[in-house]
Amino acid sequence: MKEERDDDNMMMAVNLITMTFVNFRLTDSTDEYSAGSMMCTAISKGDHADLTRLLKNGLHPDSGDYDRRRALHVASAAGYLRAIKILLDFEQILVA
Repeated sequence: MKEERDDDNMMMAVNLITMTFVNFRLTDSTDEYSAGSMMCTAISKGDHADLTRLLKNGLHPDSGDYDRRRALHVASAAGYLRAIKILLDFEQILVA
């Protein structure tokens, strides 16, 4: 029971840190492609938890990086089906 609470508290802390970092990076005018770069990096690493966390904290699934690649482009080119599904699911939520 205590371990479950510790895990929940740790996840809440990770989400808070991610949200703070995302908000800071998105307001940093020196790097207008931060959102896309963060998502493309998460996809390239195969870090689905980070990708999901970034999307849940407000990054748009269609954000582009410095080369104007979209997260979906990077995931498709690499054949990362799980990342593609995550991105499309979030895109559907935004459209609905």
